[in-house]
Amino acid sequence: MELHFILIIIVVLIICGKFLYDYINKCESTVSPGLEPNLGPESGPSPSPTPAKIQPIDITNKFGLYFSPNCIHCKQFFPEWKKLIKMSVPNVSFFEVNCYDEPDKCNSSGIQGYPTMLLHKADGSSTQYNGARKTDSIINYINSQISR
Repeated sequence: MELHFILIIIVVLIICGKFLYDYINKCESTVSPGLEPNLGPESGPSPSPTPAKIQPIDITNKFGLYFSPNCIHCKQFFPEWKKLIKMSVPNVSFFEVNCYDEPDKCNSSGIQGYPTMLLHKADGSSTQYNGARKTDSIINYINSQISR
């Protein structure tokens, strides 16, 4: 009987570990239009840091945040994003795309995980920012890319 009890505990731990692994990797998975947003009372206000609709990507030098409302990494980054979009960066405007609401925009931009930040430059090229999720680091990156 003791062996059965131990086997049951091992199976439960394996199942819980798999569930936790899948949940953690949910933010890093590919964009899926079938994801349901977490709208429970514990989710709080919308993770969108700006209340207004974001302009289309056709304006020169735009820095965009592509996110999912379910992504914990996105939720953790939003306070820093709010600071960033309040700052004045010459010749750059900021926008965001909720990939749950607008999967076509995210798919066409090649978004594969969240959060993803892209700089769409005036020359039509785009570069992905992969550095620290801190305002100063992001601004330094933007300035270095648009001065080229």
